[in-house]
Amino acid sequence: MRESCQWATVSRYSEAKVQQLLQDPLMIKNERKVRSVIHNARIIQQMAQHKQSFSDWLWAQVGFVPLDLQQRTNTKVLVQHPVAKRVCQEMKAQGFEFVGPRNVSFFLQDAGLLNGHWVNCEYYQKWN
Repeated sequence: MRESCQWATVSRYSEAKVQQLLQDPLMIKNERKVRSVIHNARIIQQMAQHKQSFSDWLWAQVGFVPLDLQQRTNTKVLVQHPVAKRVCQEMKAQGFEFVGPRNVSFFLQDAGLLNGHWVNCEYYQKWN
């Protein structure tokens, strides 16, 4: 499973690797964020060890069908959307750290589970 291989690498990062990442000028300097990525990778790796795909788990959160929010105005509907809030709560229940409705909303959009583009946006048309 390709997904587990990528997360497996991150899940094995040592303390030395954390310190190396924190010194990298191209990386974020928030140690809590760096450590939470590693922690979250370990959760995804544990899911894979139990034969559960993180991708399948995410898609199950939206019924395996991408959601089209059909935004008609420039609002923060995506941040307030109940699906993002619910997925965020489910992720926290699974043990994920440093996740909130805003970053989960954008993650779901980036992953193709939510279309939050305005209906008059060129990307909205490409998404459909």
